[in-house]
Amino acid sequence: MVGKIAMTDNHFDSLDEFYNLYYERRPYPGPDYMDMDFYYKGKFYWYMEEGIMREDFPNLYHDGGDYAVRIAYELIPEDGKPMSKEKYDFTKCKCILLGKYRLMEDILNDWIIDGKPFKDVLIDKETHIYDIR
Repeated sequence: MVGKIAMTDNHFDSLDEFYNLYYERRPYPGPDYMDMDFYYKGKFYWYMEEGIMREDFPNLYHDGGDYAVRIAYELIPEDGKPMSKEKYDFTKCKCILLGKYRLMEDILNDWIIDGKPFKDVLIDKETHIYDIR
């Protein structure tokens, strides 16, 4: 169980389940942002949000978005040796930037992992979510 969501085999059973947890953890316009480590088809990934200052990026706020940017990373073991999903250790990985997305809908639809949009990976039975912070 992650948060108050009982996930099946560490993936979401529906996209609504993801949205419910997201908005429960991050009440708009709250300061909490979600980070999530997960494994999918032999690779480790990190979804994170980073707050940004409205004054620094005034052109980003015309769309009604919130004060965050969503960032996608692939996690690579620092020693270059394969890491099994059973022995995953975030502290022993380096981050490879895959993309930055302004809106939640953008990252859900436009971040493609192994040919699938992130929204489909979240509910795929092959996904293993390690941690949601």
